[in-house]
Amino acid sequence: MNNKYPVFLLCVLFFATCVVGTMFWVYRQTGPGNRAAETAAQPLKKEVTTAPEPLPAAIKLAPAALPVTGVAAAEPAVALTFDSNLGNSGVPLVLDLLEKHGVHATFFISGPWAEAYPEETMRLVSGGHELGNHGYAYQPERSGTVEGMKQDLAQSAAAIQKVAGVTVRLYRPAGGQFTPAGLQAAAELGYRSLAWEIDAIDHGGQQGEAIVGRVLQQLKPGAVIRMRVDDAQSADALDKLLPRILWQGYRIMPAGELLQRYGAQGMRYGKEM
Repeated sequence: MNNKYPVFLLCVLFFATCVVGTMFWVYRQTGPGNRAAETAAQPLKKEVTTAPEPLPAAIKLAPAALPVTGVAAAEPAVALTFDSNLGNSGVPLVLDLLEKHGVHATFFISGPWAEAYPEETMRLVSGGHELGNHGYAYQPERSGTVEGMKQDLAQSAAAIQKVAGVTVRLYRPAGGQFTPAGLQAAAELGYRSLAWEIDAIDHGGQQGEAIVGRVLQQLKPGAVIRMRVDDAQSADALDKLLPRILWQGYRIMPAGELLQRYGAQGMRYGKEM
């Protein structure tokens, strides 16, 4: 009887060892930290690939969509244009000088500018000056697409119409940076894009006599002159420049009038600027 106990105990110990060993093996295979088990337990996921967005098609501009820089006028006539998109401080003095010399010009403004300065906008119109469209946003995110630019121009035109009661038909982007999308959008909306042949560069600390000399050196019949109304030197140069141009026998007029009078004799076009 006593000889049976050691054998029994050995059997129990052997059985317990097998159970513990089996449990430990299962734990190692399926327990936390086992990357293979975790991966096997997860459902298979299909790899999803996204096709790259197609590049926008290149815009082919018709010659008439390019910005006009001037006309082939047989008479001494030029167009005077102003970019006004940074503020209104220079507008009253510039308008006083234009009235003093009996000159009308084209002012490019944006929709927000018209909304911010309704009195100045109305004075431009009542003074017999022409308004052009700068667009609504200074650097619109939608400038890369034709449809986006059409929306931008339409929004700006509506704002100008609401304030001034006039329809704008000339387009020049703020900063003068033309893009294919902007030019095409303007053409589709019936605008004439207008650049320039003579940039007065009347900003950045330029002196009045230097500005006057720069313009007179390039002066020729049918040219479009670009100036600004945001700097004090613009007014100083303008007061000296206008009588010298007029003394040479030139007529100074808004851009729309220059195109209407002499456009049939031939247009001079620029490129994307």
